[in-house]
Amino acid sequence: MAWNAFEAVREKIKADPQLHGKVRLVFFSFDPVHDSSETLQFLADSYKADGKIAPMAFIASWSTFFLKHPCRVRSGNIRSNQRARGEPRVVINHLLKVFLIDRRGWVREIYTSAFLNQMS
Repeated sequence: MAWNAFEAVREKIKADPQLHGKVRLVFFSFDPVHDSSETLQFLADSYKADGKIAPMAFIASWSTFFLKHPCRVRSGNIRSNQRARGEPRVVINHLLKVFLIDRRGWVREIYTSAFLNQMS
């Protein structure tokens, strides 16, 4: 859902020349296992062609330890449990949110999954 929202916003930016270079998209991943630095670099490289129109940045933590604070602040939590075979597994529960931040760093709007569902 988050990725679809990013794609929709990026396409709207590309379609409106007045927005070119004025909007930056930042994707913060809460999944350090699947969103490795290699994966995020691949994504960043695939969007370089549109870099001047709608620059994108991809951020992830290399450890769930460093996600505890942002998760807690952004309505989520991190816990560990065990798989059927007793192996530890980290579970990250969080609400999907998209933040609209102005040039000065002020949060102007926070969009939740309910709003993003309306976009699709």
